[in-house]
Amino acid sequence: LRIARLARGGTVGWTPLHYAASAGAPAWVAERLVEAGAARCAKDWLGRTPLDLAKSVPGCGQDLLAALTPSFHLPAEQLDNSQLDAMESHFHGLIKEASMGLSDKGHLSMLPVRVLLESHLTSGLNDCWNFPIPGMYGGFYNIHLVLGGDGRVSHLQCESWCRVSGGSGRRDKVTADGVELLESGFV
Repeated sequence: LRIARLARGGTVGWTPLHYAASAGAPAWVAERLVEAGAARCAKDWLGRTPLDLAKSVPGCGQDLLAALTPSFHLPAEQLDNSQLDAMESHFHGLIKEASMGLSDKGHLSMLPVRVLLESHLTSGLNDCWNFPIPGMYGGFYNIHLVLGGDGRVSHLQCESWCRVSGGSGRRDKVTADGVELLESGFV
């Protein structure tokens, strides 16, 4: 079980890994941050990853770029980026809807779908993540990706609840096409 803690700060939502990348830090700095659990797929509020920032630093070393390049549990040919982007958009929409706007307060860092695939953050695709929403007295839990018969990511499945609203529990299936309610009223 993993708890998503994507600490961001400042005016653009950078993680410590974003700061290291933007400064063109030595590769060992990025490597230590990754070892400590930094998500290489985390995006700032403008949608940039640490790797995106490092690529714009003049004279940035290849060793830093390599340290910032995510490694996934699935080979590249099994990752459909447009599908993952669409799935992430629907998942974030579900979070905003279920949290009744609380996710927009305080610039909550949304959980990027690709983080669920990063090999250094998970022991496998069956890992489940929790994503608490401040002020919601609950949040999203049992977040995990499901593979289809072709070995590609088929969908994301998650559950959510709010402690102050009885019967608020719901289980959703998130695909590139949208969100499907699977079950509700169980909490």
